[in-house]
Amino acid sequence: MRRLFLPGNNHLILLIVPMFMLNLCMPPEKELTLSTKNNGQQFVINKNANVTIALKANPTTGYKWTLSEPDSTMIIQVGTDSFEADSKIIGAGGIQTFHFKIFASGKTRLKLIYHRPWEKDKKPLDSYIVFFNIKE
Repeated sequence: MRRLFLPGNNHLILLIVPMFMLNLCMPPEKELTLSTKNNGQQFVINKNANVTIALKANPTTGYKWTLSEPDSTMIIQVGTDSFEADSKIIGAGGIQTFHFKIFASGKTRLKLIYHRPWEKDKKPLDSYIVFFNIKE
């Protein structure tokens, strides 16, 4: 068996390994704010945690994000979603924000779809899914 020796790079290994191990030992999140860049990701989160999701939207086109296939056994939406425009220009896009409360442990997902709610037979323009491993 050959031993790998990396002259001058041993300090990198000594730094990277502990940082990797630290990430494995991080406690679950108590509060989580997510955006478009988190689409498809998985998160470890505590029961009773709050989750905020803020996504780009433009309701003046008729499209809006809506909760799809909700798992009401573990997650509940808190209040109604809100929209804040990027500018005061008529027709401006902005950010649509949702708030959720995690109230049970287990594994689940949260799915939002971007569509025109009245177009029942059309495929959504976009979708957003995140996965949760909820700890007690």
